[in-house]
Amino acid sequence: MGVSQHHHGPRGRKGRKSLFTRSRRTASPPLNSSVRFSMSHTDDIVFHFSSAGALLSIVTKRQLWATNIEYLNDRFEGQLPSKVLGWMSDKPDSFLRGVDTCNKHLEALKLSLNNGLVVCSVSFSEHYRSLPQYQMYCPAAGGYAIGFRKDYLSKLGLFVKCDYSNTSLWQWCRKYAMEFLSDAKALDSNEMSAQDLCIKIISGKPYIMERVIAGLTFKSDEFINEKEHRLVVFGLTKEYRESQQRNAIIPYSIVELPNEETGVMVAAGPNREPGYSGRTIGSLSSAARSAGTAWSFSHLGTGEFGFRA
Repeated sequence: MGVSQHHHGPRGRKGRKSLFTRSRRTASPPLNSSVRFSMSHTDDIVFHFSSAGALLSIVTKRQLWATNIEYLNDRFEGQLPSKVLGWMSDKPDSFLRGVDTCNKHLEALKLSLNNGLVVCSVSFSEHYRSLPQYQMYCPAAGGYAIGFRKDYLSKLGLFVKCDYSNTSLWQWCRKYAMEFLSDAKALDSNEMSAQDLCIKIISGKPYIMERVIAGLTFKSDEFINEKEHRLVVFGLTKEYRESQQRNAIIPYSIVELPNEETGVMVAAGPNREPGYSGRTIGSLSSAARSAGTAWSFSHLGTGEFGFRA
């Protein structure tokens, strides 16, 4: 998953006791707040992990930041299909048995992998009680998860549910390679180079778009517990921010969130000051109202079993 927006601070401070050894419970909002306490069914909701400052920005500005996928935590993000297709073009005897092709067409397939699109992504998870995701994507002192309905997010762009199946990945890549090689056979002529053939093939069908979307869909099964969904934005980025480690400039795109009546759920993660987390969620609703945000807020508790892996 991508790093939460707006958070610039360090992960923790030397000599301080880790917040993850503290209480597994978080405080509820004050009784006079407009936030409803809820243990609601969340199957239709996905959650974005963030710092308190990012959370405040999201609900008052009604924006999400979609990070360029080349700058996400996993340096292989979005590359799995291209890696597999590269292996197939290099070793057709092992991975493309029975496919009628030639070296020129395989070279055209491999050359096509050098073409891509500028893509940004906002990451969400089905789990709001996930301790590893609070540790990974939130500040060391404490973080939050904000949940939106899937149908609300689906209106904003391409909304993808990640697939962690290695079998599905290889099946998709084999089908893609076979279609590409079939087109190569149909369009080839003796005077065409592999590069010219590649350009002709990808100009006629949306191969690049399909591969990019597949790259955002398929993930290694080592991340399966994240249960990730992605809101995808295409096109050149116009915004830039400092990285969490303050050692890089990260391009991103702004996703405007519709200001309409919809239910939004907020959960507090482990916090060095548990009392602050509940009051923060109450203050969040007040700040949203002051900014004219029409959303209604529910505070999700961790339940009987608290945070989980």
